[in-house]
Amino acid sequence: MLGRQPRPLLQLHDEVVVDEILTRLPPGDAVRCRAVCRAWNAALTSERFLLAHRARSAAARQPELLFSVPAAGGGTSLYTCTLRGDGSAARELLTLAGAEHVEVMSPRPCHGLTLILDAQAAAAAAASSEQCCYYVCNLSTGEHVALPPCERQAATVQPPIPPMRIGMAGNNCLRFPPWSPLELSSTGLGAATGGEHKVVRLFKSHPTGETSCDVCTREEAGGRWRWRWRWRPCAGRVPPPAAGFVACLPPVSLGGSLCWLLANNNQQQQQQQQPIIMSLSVGAEQFGWVHMPPLLARRIGHLTDLDGSLCAVADLRFDAERYALFTWTGTGTSSSSWSMRCSINLQSLPPAISDEFVDEQLVIPLCTAAGKLLLSTGRHKVFAYDPERLTMERVFYAREFVHVPRDARLLLNVGLHEESIATVHQHGGGNSRLQVKMGTTVVARRKVPHDEYRDRHFSRLRDLFNDLAAGLPLNAATNC
Repeated sequence: MLGRQPRPLLQLHDEVVVDEILTRLPPGDAVRCRAVCRAWNAALTSERFLLAHRARSAAARQPELLFSVPAAGGGTSLYTCTLRGDGSAARELLTLAGAEHVEVMSPRPCHGLTLILDAQAAAAAAASSEQCCYYVCNLSTGEHVALPPCERQAATVQPPIPPMRIGMAGNNCLRFPPWSPLELSSTGLGAATGGEHKVVRLFKSHPTGETSCDVCTREEAGGRWRWRWRWRPCAGRVPPPAAGFVACLPPVSLGGSLCWLLANNNQQQQQQQQPIIMSLSVGAEQFGWVHMPPLLARRIGHLTDLDGSLCAVADLRFDAERYALFTWTGTGTSSSSWSMRCSINLQSLPPAISDEFVDEQLVIPLCTAAGKLLLSTGRHKVFAYDPERLTMERVFYAREFVHVPRDARLLLNVGLHEESIATVHQHGGGNSRLQVKMGTTVVARRKVPHDEYRDRHFSRLRDLFNDLAAGLPLNAATNC
């Protein structure tokens, strides 16, 4: 047609290459292609390409588990294992040198990026507030940035520290802090609707004890392609019930919001029917509430993201031999509702798998795959439950591949890995102690002693408490 100019052939070829070829590349190869020319760098770092690459990867993805172990020469190694086939090998993803123990702060990436806590630096930062302890990392490419030290100091608990509810411990489970001094804070990584990542830190201020919230965002710093990360107070006012956050338990990142499960253990709080799920809009930085029926609220011990929905866990394995999941639908107070997603009746399972499942002190759902619900535990296992056939099997145990401590110290040690090319702007952060080395080894699955799969000590304690609850005399219960 006369008024229409033909598109340049080179431009058409570039679009075909980017959209149809480069979106199929593994993350590491796609990142290296950014060095071809400025046009490719701009195209491969655009939000459009990142979304297209993520969608294509998700369509072909099999569930890939991520777990961390102490590295042989110091530091921490991260491994992945796919459940496709027999799951007979795990590959080393990367090793983080310079950090003896790290905590992956979410069971799944947030738009391709992961927040990592350096536990050793966290203890030092709690005392001085002058050391970086948080990193934003793309685990697929190894790119990472050290966040600057938090500007406002948080209150801490000093030794001797009594058992307390921290991390992923349940409502009725207290544990000793894995390090001291321990900062009273809850930090998570979220993404606004437009894709902007923010790190949000909810904490008890020092020395007042008032609950405060800071946000770390990326901003331009004097020129194109120059960025810096900076902490600042959250725009929204922190509501008083936020004081009930659980120390060291990250919020759930979901759909442009962060959600905290607040402690709701005292009788006065329950009678007043105070909300126990607090949300924060990552973009607007305004706090809100996810309402829940009081009867359900009293049974909830954990929150998580299950297949893109906010999921509340009612762990009734010890008193009712059930494990139930409830998911939240709706985006507002008037339209939101809770419905049961799944209920596992342990009495319907074979005794061997049922007893092993009950032995796990902590169980959190990861995702569904091939119609089965994958459940991760605090002792580095994954169980698969089939709601149609009412069957369960253990499909993963980290100790079958590498040596790991028997129990997770703070958070779950097994999560999900998603290949990603999300960009980490590495300039303008804090002073990094981490040295990232991409993995090259593969470890084969091995046999472990049969008694490794059971926690006999916890099983005896559970039976003792059950007998006491049934009214048996203490000496009789002890001799059982």
